[in-house]
Amino acid sequence: LTAYNGAAQFSETNATATWVSAGAETEPETNEPETSEPVDVANTVKIYYAAEDKYLSDKPADRDRLAGVSAAEATVWTVEVDENGYYSFVSDGKYMTSGATGNAMSMESTLTDCGRWEVIACDGGVYLRNVGANYNGNYNQYLEFYYDFTTYGFNESKAGIYTFQLIEAE
Repeated sequence: LTAYNGAAQFSETNATATWVSAGAETEPETNEPETSEPVDVANTVKIYYAAEDKYLSDKPADRDRLAGVSAAEATVWTVEVDENGYYSFVSDGKYMTSGATGNAMSMESTLTDCGRWEVIACDGGVYLRNVGANYNGNYNQYLEFYYDFTTYGFNESKAGIYTFQLIEAE
């Protein structure tokens, strides 16, 4: 498929297709939330998903995820902030870490970019975007609740599954 002044033509010898629009160029849609002003995060927090009344635990769950638990079982996360303003959530000396391509969560002894998070304010709480995880070169992996806690590419039409509260732990 080729385009000339917005008109498309098919070519059997070309296995790939690209659409070129005549006129002004536009920015591609990212389907990611806009970044916000820095969020004030306490030194120790519990990470809460209100829609299912679940707290993020440091305990493993099925399918490379971290377990969702009740308030009584909730992990108290120690929060660290690096020189770039990225957050790490630590429990028992291990870091809450995304899988390298998303779709996984674990606790790791060594801090990598997959253990660093950007905290983005949103309606109803915050989004937690993983700094290091990328799927096909897209660094859009966010903490989500899907039966348990994992990371996945942000989908604006399902923003609720990416919305969490960081509750200061006492």
